[in-house]
Amino acid sequence: MRRTRLTRLALGEAGASPWRNWPLALGVALGVACLVYFLSLASGVEELLRKRVVGSLPNRIKVQPSSFSVGPLALQSSINQTTVDKLRALPGVTAAYRQARLPQPCQLYASYGGQSVVTDMIVEGVDPGLVSSQVASGRSFAPTPSEPYTAVFPLAAVEIVNAGISIHTGLPTLTPEAIVGRHFELLVGTSSFSPGQSVRRRCVIVGVSDQIAVSGPALPLEVVEQWEGKPLTYYSVTLEVDTPERVEAVAAAVEELGLVTPGLEMARRIATGVIWARIALVGFAAAILLIAGVGISTGLSLQVREEARFIGLYRAVGATQNDIRWIYLARAGALGLVGSLAGLLLGLVGGYLTQWAVAHFGPSGVLLNDRLFAPTALILVSGLSFGVLGCLLAGAYPARQAARLSPVEALRTG
Repeated sequence: MRRTRLTRLALGEAGASPWRNWPLALGVALGVACLVYFLSLASGVEELLRKRVVGSLPNRIKVQPSSFSVGPLALQSSINQTTVDKLRALPGVTAAYRQARLPQPCQLYASYGGQSVVTDMIVEGVDPGLVSSQVASGRSFAPTPSEPYTAVFPLAAVEIVNAGISIHTGLPTLTPEAIVGRHFELLVGTSSFSPGQSVRRRCVIVGVSDQIAVSGPALPLEVVEQWEGKPLTYYSVTLEVDTPERVEAVAAAVEELGLVTPGLEMARRIATGVIWARIALVGFAAAILLIAGVGISTGLSLQVREEARFIGLYRAVGATQNDIRWIYLARAGALGLVGSLAGLLLGLVGGYLTQWAVAHFGPSGVLLNDRLFAPTALILVSGLSFGVLGCLLAGAYPARQAARLSPVEALRTG
C-alpha cells in the first residue's frame, strides 16, 4: 500500500476512535516548551554575564598583574612599559591598550534631570584605541590641549545608577544616548575623605564603554599623565587579538609572563556553570517527555487491542507487517510533531514574555540593548527533533505489537 494512503488511515480512517490520543501531545508540548524556554534563557544569561565580565568585543583580553601572599603580606606585581612591549610582541596580538588610575583624589560635579550630583570618583586614563569603537558617532576621544576634555563613561556605572540610585532619587533612567554630549566637572586634588587644594577640570562625555572600570570616567591617558606630571603605573592592559579563535593561545602566553586574565578566567567559570545547568535542564525536559512517551505508548497499545479487527481486515486484503507498523508509527510521529510545534510556540511566547517582564518591571535599564532570552536555530531544531524522536520511540513497541498480529487471530479477537 502507498505511504500516503497508510498515513491517512493512521490519522483518521482506521479504527473506532483514532483521535483519542491527541491530548497526549500536551505532554510532549510541555517537555519541548521547557527545553526551548530554559535552554534559550541559559543562552541569553550566559551571553549577558560574559559581556558584563569580558565586554562585548570577543577578540580582546584584559591583562592584570598577578597577586601573591607572603605570610600576612599581600603583594602585587606591576605593569610597566617594558611589560607592555612584551605583550605587544606576542603572536596574534595586534594592539595593547594601557589603563592607569590618577593617584590624586577627585570629585565629580554634574546635573541631570534637574538635580545636582556630587560624588567622589576615581579617574583613569586609557589609550584612545581601547574605547574608539564605542565613541558616539561624530565625536572623538582624542586628547585635547584645553577644556572641555573628552571623557568616556563606564557602562557598568550607568547600569548601577539605573538599578538603584535612580529609583531612590527620582532621577530619570540613564541611557548612552541620553548622557553623550553632557558636561561635568572634576575637582582634581580633593574628595570627601581627603579634602585639599583642587583644580577644576571641565569634561564632556563622548561615549559609553564596557571596556573601562566602574570606578569612574576615563580620559585619554596622555591627558591624565599631564595632570599628574609624570608617567603612571598601569593597572591593566587590554590586548586586541587578530581573531577570537586565538584568544586562548594568547592568554596562555600571557600567563607565562606571570600575568593574569581575570575576565577570561571568570568567563570560563560561567561557561562551565552554564554547561552543567544545560545538562540539568535537558534532563528535566527529558523526564517530562519520558512520562509523555509512556502515556503515548500505553494509549497506542490500547488502540492496537481495540482495532485488532481492522488490522486483521487490512492484513487479509494484502497489507504487510511493515504497512501496519507504518500506521502506528505515523500516529506516534504525528503526535510528536503536533506536540513539538505547540511546545516551540509555548516556549518562545513564555521566553519573550519573561524578557519583556524583566525589562519593564525589573531594575531600570538592567538589560539595556541585551537579550535575556536568546533562542537559536540549534535550540529550536533540537526541541523539535527531541519531541518527534521521543514519540517515535514511544510508538515503536505498539507498532511492533500491531504488526505481529496474524490476520486470523486479529479477526477472531475483533
